[in-house]
Amino acid sequence: MRPPHNRVDRRTALSMSTGAGARLTGEEGVKGVLRPGFLGDLTVLSEDHFAVPEPDIVHIESLLTVVGGRIVHAAAEYEGLDEELPPISRRMKAARPSGGR
Repeated sequence: MRPPHNRVDRRTALSMSTGAGARLTGEEGVKGVLRPGFLGDLTVLSEDHFAVPEPDIVHIESLLTVVGGRIVHAAAEYEGLDEELPPISRRMKAARPSGGR
């Protein structure tokens, strides 16, 4: 865990991973807040981020993740609800670092 002077409070951390994340990618007009007309991606967590003791925050896991209306991750009691991943194609190329040729 980071030293106290390098930490933000829980509400700020949540904002940093939602609204600030949308601003970072230029998508603040379509996601990052719960509002009619915005994308409604969601995650069901294993624990309440605001209620667990601070040292236990790092152990919180995603049990269910929904993106674009599709279940892309499912674990524990949600296991099996996610879609099967397509097979890896031999023709797929490795991603290049930014600025690569």
